[in-house]
Amino acid sequence: MNVRTCYAAFVEQFDTLHETDVVWEPYRQAALLARAPHLSFLCFRDQAYWMTREKLVYDVYVEDHSPHRVMRQFGLFQEFPPPVTDVTNRAAHK
Repeated sequence: MNVRTCYAAFVEQFDTLHETDVVWEPYRQAALLARAPHLSFLCFRDQAYWMTREKLVYDVYVEDHSPHRVMRQFGLFQEFPPPVTDVTNRAAHK
């Protein structure tokens, strides 16, 4: 399976999620230990970047990182309507 096929399958899995498939609660220590007692420290290593609003680049794909869509569920202020993000210039992809 090539990278594009894997990525498409990965995105499709997220597109088929329903709100009942997601646990919408802050990641408190007790909840983490109950669900994933052996979670690697690597999952938290870069948490300073979790709320960044930069573009995510994966292979040949560039996507918006949209943490503002779930900020309210994590006890943060969620802007509504969401802010308009910059569109990447087509020349950047040449």
